[in-house]
Amino acid sequence: MNFNFQKFSMERRLNDAFDVLERRIRIVNAVQYEGVYLYTEAETSPGSPGYYSDDPTNTMKWLKEEKPVYLRTQGELDSEYDFIVIIPDTNINMHQLRAEIDFYKLISKRYQIEILS
Repeated sequence: MNFNFQKFSMERRLNDAFDVLERRIRIVNAVQYEGVYLYTEAETSPGSPGYYSDDPTNTMKWLKEEKPVYLRTQGELDSEYDFIVIIPDTNINMHQLRAEIDFYKLISKRYQIEILS
């Protein structure tokens, strides 16, 4: 639900139903990180049998010369949700909101509701 009619039509419907005047309800993609593969010492040494490249000139690239790399667990790499519905901190009936989202979203999509403070 990045840039297609589903995102915009659902966002419009939710704003029409729950925030008519200020239209602050937004739908955003859930955060998903790129994974970083860490090679073992055997995989980075051209003389070892577990070397990952056929090119003997391909040597280990040191991370100290680059920007810092932040490591994440497997659970942090993939988001549990496909999209996030951001709503204002008002008196929105959460049961009605979930019913509207469930009616308009694709069955395979999972979502989370966050309250903007």
